[in-house]
Amino acid sequence: MIKIIEESNFIFNAFPQMYLAVYANHYSRAYKLDKYDELDGILEKIDRLASAKNTEIPRVTKHEAFSYSSERKLIYYANHDQFEKCLEQYLANKKVFVTNIKNFKPAYLILQYYFAAYAYFHTGDYDKAVKNIKEILDNYGEDIRLDFIIYTQILYIMVHYELGNFTLISYLLKSLERLVLKKKIESEFLKVSIAFFKNIAKNAKHTDDHHELFEQYQKSIENMKNFYAEEVYYSTLGMMRWIQSNLDKK
Repeated sequence: MIKIIEESNFIFNAFPQMYLAVYANHYSRAYKLDKYDELDGILEKIDRLASAKNTEIPRVTKHEAFSYSSERKLIYYANHDQFEKCLEQYLANKKVFVTNIKNFKPAYLILQYYFAAYAYFHTGDYDKAVKNIKEILDNYGEDIRLDFIIYTQILYIMVHYELGNFTLISYLLKSLERLVLKKKIESEFLKVSIAFFKNIAKNAKHTDDHHELFEQYQKSIENMKNFYAEEVYYSTLGMMRWIQSNLDKK
């Protein structure tokens, strides 16, 4: 199918939605197979559709192409700890989506704000991390992207730990626990993480004890490495990176 598309502009002009679907599928397969050297080339094909001057191509299709490409770039940089590039991509995306925000799906916007907060957090810019976290928690509910609402709540706790706002951790944990119970989420990672942060809150005045708590938390997560569902949680949060950074402080 890709060969047919590249030999002629027929599908690009007559069936742009098909063109987008083929390259989106190609990107997903290449990413799953760790063929990272192919990803930029695939997204260039999709960007071609997003910026097409052809007035016969529906605006909604161009919009979908931009959304897909810009989101994948952001996710790639975040997942590969390229935080500066992640932020550059977010700011480039933001120039587009803030000018016509109603045309973008809430799920797209949640991802933008989350990975911006994630990158700001891991680069130590906690104020900007908080700003983007609030964009999610103040404007979107768990009915849109429950997984990212949970990630955001945990990231918010991590931010306040770094800011030394230990009194807020207990309050934020209650909110997280309510959500987990309400949605009946079964997750060893969430169970262990909630227990960890509760211990942190209890030992707020004894920061010397935190090193041992982080070590225990690290071992608990390492025991989950063979469980994909649990790995998604801690990898999307960059949790192991954060834990190690705190262990290195001692």
